[in-house]
Amino acid sequence: MNSCMNKKGLNLWLLLTGMLVSTACMEQKVLVTGHVYNKTDNQAEGLEVKLHRDKEIKQNRQYKRTAVQPDGSFQMKAKRDRSYILEINGEQGSGRVFLPAEKLQERIDASYPVTEKIVFLHTNDKHFDVNHEDEFAQKLEEIRAEYDDVFLLEAGDIFVRHAHRWVVNGGLAKDTAWYGERALQLIQSMNKLDYDVMTLGNHELAYMNDYTRIALEAARFPVLAANIEISTDKLPQPDPFTVLNTKTKRRIAVLGLATDNAGREGVKELDLAETVNKYKSLKDFSDVFLVLSHLGLRKDSLLAGEFPVFDAIIGGHSHDLLEEAVIENSVLIAHAGGNPHFVSDEHPLYLGKVVLTLENGKITDKRGRVMEIGRKAESEIKMPERGLCAHRGAMETHPENTIPAFREAVKAGAYMIEFDVQLTKDKKLVVMHDATVDRTTNGTGKVSELTLAEIKQLDAGSWKSPEFKGLQVPTFREVLDEMPVNVWLNIHLKGTGEAPQMIAEILKEENRLHQAFLACGSKAAKQARGVVPNILICNMDRRESNGDYVSGTIEMDADFIQLRGAITPEFAEYAKTLKENGIRINYYGTDSPDEIKMLFDYGVEFPLVNDILTNISVPKEIGIEPVKPVFR
Repeated sequence: MNSCMNKKGLNLWLLLTGMLVSTACMEQKVLVTGHVYNKTDNQAEGLEVKLHRDKEIKQNRQYKRTAVQPDGSFQMKAKRDRSYILEINGEQGSGRVFLPAEKLQERIDASYPVTEKIVFLHTNDKHFDVNHEDEFAQKLEEIRAEYDDVFLLEAGDIFVRHAHRWVVNGGLAKDTAWYGERALQLIQSMNKLDYDVMTLGNHELAYMNDYTRIALEAARFPVLAANIEISTDKLPQPDPFTVLNTKTKRRIAVLGLATDNAGREGVKELDLAETVNKYKSLKDFSDVFLVLSHLGLRKDSLLAGEFPVFDAIIGGHSHDLLEEAVIENSVLIAHAGGNPHFVSDEHPLYLGKVVLTLENGKITDKRGRVMEIGRKAESEIKMPERGLCAHRGAMETHPENTIPAFREAVKAGAYMIEFDVQLTKDKKLVVMHDATVDRTTNGTGKVSELTLAEIKQLDAGSWKSPEFKGLQVPTFREVLDEMPVNVWLNIHLKGTGEAPQMIAEILKEENRLHQAFLACGSKAAKQARGVVPNILICNMDRRESNGDYVSGTIEMDADFIQLRGAITPEFAEYAKTLKENGIRINYYGTDSPDEIKMLFDYGVEFPLVNDILTNISVPKEIGIEPVKPVFR
């Protein structure tokens, strides 16, 4: 009897256990239901759906599959609390839909062909700025909530190699240890913001002690540069490429390409074409093939022309701000501006956004634009990318270097205004070109031997025309007061002495550092940078050949150059080299419309003209609208 009871008890236990296991299994399952709408012909017949788990889709295996009913409906069982990828197959290929675990029990409404959007957010040339992090994080959160697949990329030059540019809000950081602290801080900020990948910039390749390597090794994201070979322990060897995966397991191959112009020991830049040819097969197993480039816009354009295998090139180095991405040879090119080579919390943060639209895994649309985050009042100004410089104001029709000449140039829509500044005997800054007052006033004598009061008594207008009788020679501050905040100020320094320091300090005081630059030699530049390290400089130390002049300007780390002489096709090569080093290009000087157009074609950005009123129409003919002045 006891044996019989024991047997019955065992059977009951087995029955209850089986029921519990069955119930548990049932509870772990969920019925996935949905509807597919065929956008092509409204016919669902012939469509099939497959349910994949992450690893299965990589191995081309499915977890479940079923045919779509004629009315477009389907249903399958799946394990709850797991995410899946729904694949819809038909005559036009297969598309994918990501199904997060929390939405498995919701009805799935899908269209065929299936549309997927991949978003690439990108920055470049931060140059040690860690600005507007909270606003940046908020914007990232908003965009990541809007799209399934968002990737954050950095196109290089997050550091600054020049010690005289290690400036924090006007103060110079003289200790090299600051470089290491700032570099690590920037990497940690990028980790916090969840960057997905970056490519090396030339400022990272110009390593500083062990600081650069330590900072880069702290990155929780891949650091790329396929065309850079490292043989020094001062830098980590970058990866040539990385592969990102969308939530539906679309593969994005990202090839990194960089520029080295510092020539540090142990850093070798490999041939670009050979490098691209070596890795272009990445396209064969990728849904998207992307280049993250620190080559500059010009090289990116050439790359697109030679290698249409790329779907997009997201770049930096030349500081070009493409508010709307461009398409060249079917390749989308996007650049997000970047910052000057110094630190300031006045700098806005430019965030590029590229959206690729895929239908059944094939790219059907590419778009890109740039957003500005945390722009401050003084940074609301968009400076001209190119146009005409009014040499000494509207000097053809008005007395040069006088207030009426500058007002007329501004009224005409000049993009840049050039004027000359020098010191009087009593150390006041006045605007005048010649060393003497003889040619442009009714007086005589050297500016440096006359006081401001003596110069103010002179007639600076009658020599040009009786209608300008009684005009005075203006002071530097008087000219600044007349200038809008959205034109470039080309300040040509004359004479010697304390003028460089004085001008730099006034520009900083007047909040004009975003638009003004000193046209001067290396000695004066050093004086100005000694008091305002982030002041912009146009190198006027010309050499026997323009080629040497270009090299010297790069070595000087200037911001502008002012070419002159015969306009030849060599100018295009100069422009290419200068742009790759972030240097803007002026030319002195011409009033020939044909030559002006030729200069623009060669890449010169600001030709200096005497007759701004007549020539303002020349850039307009090629789509460069005159500046609408903005005053404080």
